[in-house]
Amino acid sequence: MFRAFSQVDASHSRSFGGAGLGLAISRGILQLMGGTISCQSEQGVGSTFTFIIPLAQAECRGALIPSGSRSAETAGCAPKGERIRRLLLAEDDATISEILGVLLRRENYQVDCAENGLKAVELWQQGGYDLVLMDVQMPLLNGFEATCAIRELERERGLHTPIVAMTAHAQREDEQKCLDAGMDAYICKPIDLPLTLQVIGNMVRQNPGGALVPAHEGC
Repeated sequence: MFRAFSQVDASHSRSFGGAGLGLAISRGILQLMGGTISCQSEQGVGSTFTFIIPLAQAECRGALIPSGSRSAETAGCAPKGERIRRLLLAEDDATISEILGVLLRRENYQVDCAENGLKAVELWQQGGYDLVLMDVQMPLLNGFEATCAIRELERERGLHTPIVAMTAHAQREDEQKCLDAGMDAYICKPIDLPLTLQVIGNMVRQNPGGALVPAHEGC
């Protein structure tokens, strides 16, 4: 159960999301921390996952660092007088979408979420986004198809929105396929948050325009 696996339908347009890596990654992280993870499951009832990690009591010295503090390298907060940047997160995995959305908002980005490629295109058409984080494997429209639709609409409107691909496929040819599809950058899953923030920051600084429109409710 805790081994990495791939779905029988490995196409980019498959009906069900998820890379099947969650439990394997969780087990790996816990092992690095000296911990363990186990599962108890009953058919028709449900499953309970339990993890145990050893913790040591730390002695606090000096000043406390506020929990909301951010480093200068990764902070996405807008300097005084500048508007907050709006991001569109297209991700069919609800857990990834929720966690990444929370982390990005902590960096003072405004984030709206789309659970599939078709919804991503619909939200994009309403305008105002500084950047799109586009998962490659999604239902209805996959990331390549959604990017193609957005780029076609942009040719009519004379715009260009940076699109950053997110995918668990980490080979060089996978990155090139994303770039060939019209995406501007590539982030490999599992998401490296500092790297992701760096990529987003670089992209939005290169794209200083973008109209500010009323916000959606988000994720």
